[in-house]
Amino acid sequence: MPKNEDLNSGDVKFEVNDDGTLKFFWIDAYEDVSKAGTVFLFGKIKIQNNDLDKPTFMSCCIHVENLQRQVFVLPREKLLDKDGNAMEEDVDLMNHVFPEFAKFARDAGIKKHKAKLVKRNYMYHFQDPSIPKSSQYLKFVYPAEFPAVASDLAGRSFKKVFGTTQSCLELLLLKRKLMGPCWLNIQGAEPVSTPLSWCKYEFRVADSKWIQKSTVYMETPPLRVMSVHMQTVKNLRDHSNEVAMLSALCHNEVNADGPTERPENKMYGFTGIRKLEGAAWPLDFKNKIDQFNATHKDAPRYIHENERALLNAFLAKLQLMDPDVIIGHNFIGFDLDVLLHRMQKLKIPGWSKLGRLRRTNMPKLQNNAGGMGQSTWAEKNVLSGRLICDTYIAAKENLRETTYTLSELAKTQLQKVRFDIDFQQVASYFGKSTDLLQLIACNENDSYLCLLLTFKLMILPLTKQLTNLAGNLWSRSLLSARAERVEYLLLHEFQKLKFVMPDKATFNKKKGNKDDSNFDDEAEDDANPKWSKRKKAAYSGGLVLDPKRGLYDKHILLLDFNSLYPTIIQEFNICFTTVLPSSNTEEETPRYEMPSKDLDEGVLPRVIKTLVERRRSVKEIIKKETDATKRQQLDIRQSALKIMANSMYGCLGFTYSRFYAKPLAELITAQGRELLQKTVEVTQNKLNLEVVYGDTDSIFVNSGCDTYEEAVKTANEARKELNKMWRLLEVGLDGIYCPLLLLNKKKYAALSVTERDGKITKVKEKKGLDIVRRDWCVLAKRAGDKILDFILSGNPVEDVVENIHTYLRQLATDMENNSLPLSDYVITKGLTKEPEEYSDGKTQPHVQVAIKMKERGRPVRAGDHIPYVICADPNITMFAQRAHDPELVEEAAGKLTLDKKWYLESQLHPVVSRICAVIEGTDSGRIAECLGLDATKFHKNESRSQSNFDSVFAQPAVEVQCCSSVVLSHLSLRWIDLQVLSALWAHAVTVSHGELY
Repeated sequence: MPKNEDLNSGDVKFEVNDDGTLKFFWIDAYEDVSKAGTVFLFGKIKIQNNDLDKPTFMSCCIHVENLQRQVFVLPREKLLDKDGNAMEEDVDLMNHVFPEFAKFARDAGIKKHKAKLVKRNYMYHFQDPSIPKSSQYLKFVYPAEFPAVASDLAGRSFKKVFGTTQSCLELLLLKRKLMGPCWLNIQGAEPVSTPLSWCKYEFRVADSKWIQKSTVYMETPPLRVMSVHMQTVKNLRDHSNEVAMLSALCHNEVNADGPTERPENKMYGFTGIRKLEGAAWPLDFKNKIDQFNATHKDAPRYIHENERALLNAFLAKLQLMDPDVIIGHNFIGFDLDVLLHRMQKLKIPGWSKLGRLRRTNMPKLQNNAGGMGQSTWAEKNVLSGRLICDTYIAAKENLRETTYTLSELAKTQLQKVRFDIDFQQVASYFGKSTDLLQLIACNENDSYLCLLLTFKLMILPLTKQLTNLAGNLWSRSLLSARAERVEYLLLHEFQKLKFVMPDKATFNKKKGNKDDSNFDDEAEDDANPKWSKRKKAAYSGGLVLDPKRGLYDKHILLLDFNSLYPTIIQEFNICFTTVLPSSNTEEETPRYEMPSKDLDEGVLPRVIKTLVERRRSVKEIIKKETDATKRQQLDIRQSALKIMANSMYGCLGFTYSRFYAKPLAELITAQGRELLQKTVEVTQNKLNLEVVYGDTDSIFVNSGCDTYEEAVKTANEARKELNKMWRLLEVGLDGIYCPLLLLNKKKYAALSVTERDGKITKVKEKKGLDIVRRDWCVLAKRAGDKILDFILSGNPVEDVVENIHTYLRQLATDMENNSLPLSDYVITKGLTKEPEEYSDGKTQPHVQVAIKMKERGRPVRAGDHIPYVICADPNITMFAQRAHDPELVEEAAGKLTLDKKWYLESQLHPVVSRICAVIEGTDSGRIAECLGLDATKFHKNESRSQSNFDSVFAQPAVEVQCCSSVVLSHLSLRWIDLQVLSALWAHAVTVSHGELY
C-alpha cells in the first residue's frame, strides 16, 4: 500500500479516516474509451467545516488509473497438428498454451503481460459439454492500453478465450465488490493538477486495489437535484427546435434512502428567457421582471438577448449549483437532444457541463433538427457523472397509465391540473407581457411537477436500493435497464465462486434471437432500433385453461402460487450448475432433465432464497417500526428485494442477456404447467370444488358459498390440503369475488370482497377487458364500465338487461345531438417503433397521426402514446386515413366532423356486446338496435362467428405457445367477420417472461 499524502495540508480540510484514507461516496462511474485503462468515479466527499452545524458535501471525481484487462485461456486436451488434427501429445499449460498465446498477444500489439495458472468453473457445461465444468486455465493479464483479444481466437493448444469483451469498468465493479453507491476508502489519493472533470475536487489513484469498501456504517450524503423544464420554438428556416426558455428548480438535501421531508421548504431555482429573433420585448416586460425579482430572491428570472446567451447562462448556473441529479420529463427523449444540437449549432464551448466530465469533442448527433428522436448512446454519455431521473421513463416502468404525459401524471399521481402549452403556440406568448409571464409561470410549474413526481414515485430511493442489490450503475437503473440489473447481480455472484463469465455476444451473433422474448424494453444500443422489438420465446409458456364462461353469484376463490417461477427455481434446484442433458443421446434436439434431489443447492436458488429471506426479514421489521420515515425506507427496500427476486427468471429466457439459458427457462415453465394441472386435479377430485378458470399461476374456484365467512373457511381448507404437496411452493388466497363475470381467457370482471373490523367491502376489479385497454375511446370504456356496474349490481337479470338497453339508447341520442365532448372520442395507442418503420402504417390510424405530427414539427418517437379521433370523409374509405390529432379537430372549428357511425359500430358495439355475451335477455343484434344500428347485420354476424368460434376453440385447455403472433393478411382482413375477429382477439394470449402474473 502506498503512503497516504496529507490531504489536509491546504486550506480545505477533507474528512479522512484515522489511517489517512479519503472518505468518498461514489454515485456514478464512466469508462472513457479515449483514455484506455482509466475509469472515472464520480461522487461526494465531506468537507470539515467548524463554522456550520451541518457537514458540507462537495462533488468529487476519482481517476482510477492503470487498469488491466484479463482473459482466461482454456487449453485443449490434445495438441493439434498444423492441419488441425488432434495428436497423441497432451497439452501442457505453461509449455504449450502460454508460449502460443503470448505470441498471438505480441502479434496483436500487446507488449506487456503477466500470466499464471488458475482453476475456474464454467456455467454452461450443460449446453456445451466440450467445455469442462471445472478446469485449469491460463489467466492472462495485461494493461488496458493495449487492444482487446479477438473473441474467436483459438490455437493449436487452446480452444477458447474467455473475458475478451469484459470492460475495465465491469471488472472494477466485480473485483472491488462495488455493489452500487456506497462509501469507499481511497488509499494513496493524489490531487489532480490538470482537471478532467467539472467536479469541485479531483484525485487520481494509481491502483484499483487501493479502493476499499468502507466497513463502517455512514449515512448516505444528501443529493443535490435540479429539475429542468424548457420551452422551444420552431425555426422556420431550418425547422430546428430552438430553446426559448429554461426553468430549473433545485433542492440541495434530497434523501437518497427514503422520503425527503417537507421538500418545498428548501427549494430554490431560476428561469432564463431570451428574446425571439427579429422581435422586441413587450413594452413593460422588463419592469415586470424587475418587480418579480425584488420579491423572489430564491427564484429569480433572467432576461437574455439571444439563445446563445441563454444557454451559456444556464451552463454557468449548472456548474455553480453542481447537481448530482438532473430531473426532467422526457429529458432523455427530447431535452438532451435539443440542448446538444443547439449548443453545437451555436458553438458553445462549455456544453460538456451537462455532465461532469470535461469533453472537447461533441458526440455524433442525430441527423435531424434536434428533439425528433430518442437520444443516442453517445448523447447519454455526455451526462456521465450526473444521474438523470427522467420521470417519463420511471412512470412507464412503475405505473399503468393511458398516457405518460406530464399533464396526465400530474392529474393521476399528484391530483393537480397542469396548464398544457401547445408547442406550436409558444412564440405567440411573446407578444404581450401578461401572456409571456403566464408562459414563464407554466414552465416553472412544470419543473415543480417533475420534482414532485420524483418524490411521489420515490424514484431515487427505489433505484438506489435496486442498484445496491444488483451491483450495477445507478445511472443505468434510472434508465430502466432491468435486464442489466439481474445480469450484474449474477456476475457478482459467479465472480465470487470463481466462474469464467459469459462474454457479451454481439447481437447478430446471438443464437435464436428471432424467437426470444424481450426481457427489457430498452435496447443496449440506440443505433439499431430493431433490437428493441418485442419477440416471443420459442418455448411453451404458462398453462391457460379454457374458462367456464358465465356470471357467477356464489363466492369465487382466487388461489395462486406465491412468486411461482422464483419458487420453482428454489423448489426444484434449477440452475446452470445443476441441470444436465437427458441421457437419451438419440434425440436430435437435446432435452434436459430436472436436477437430482441429492445435489447441492445451485447458485440461482441460493440467490433467490437470500433475496426472499431478506425481504421477509425486512417485512417483519416494518411490522414493529413506529417511525413513519423509517417505515417508508424499509418499504422501499422490501419492494426492491421483491422486484429483484421476480426478475431472476426473466434473464434466462431473454436472448440478449449474458445469462440466456433457454433449457432452464423451458424447465421452469414446464414445471409451472405441471403444477397448475396438478392443483386443478386435487381441487376438483379430492376437494370436490369446481375450478372455473386457471391461468399460469392461479385458479378460480367456485366455493359454492353464499357468505364471505364460509368462503374464507373453504379457502383455508383448500390451501392446507394443496400446500402439503410441496416444500417451498405455497398456494395463497389472493382474493374472493362475488359476483364474477367470466368472459374469456384473461378477461373477467368482478367485485372483490374483503372484510375488516366486521365490515364487508366490495371493490370492482377488471382484467383484460376492452375497457382497461388504451386503444379504445373514452366513451366506449365509460359505457363498458357502466354496463359492468349494471351486471355486477346483484339485481334480477330482467332489470339488468332493461337498464343496459335504456342506457344505450340514451347514449346514442347524446351522440346524435352532439352532447358529448370531443375528449370522449379520443383513442390512444402506443408506438412500438418509429412511425416510418411500420410496413403497414397506412392501415394504422395512430401511425398516420404520428407521421402528421412529425410533419408539423412535433417530436414523436417509439414508445409515445398517440391520441387520435376518426372523422367523417365520404371521399376516403380507409378509416386510418381519416384519423386526426384531437388538437387539430378543435382548431378546425367544425370543418372536421366525427364519424359517429364508425364509433357506434367499431367502438361502442364491440365493447358492449363482448361484456354482455353471457347475459341472458340480450344479444349482439339487440344491442345494435339500441344504438340505432342495423340489427339484422349483427344478428347474421353473430351466428356466423359462433360457428367459427366453436370450431376453432373446442379444446378444454390451451398451452400457451410463446411464438410469433398470428398475422392476418390485408386481403383476408378486408373480408373477415367483425365478430370472428372479436373471438380471435378474445382468445389471444400474451405471456410475459420478465415478470410474474
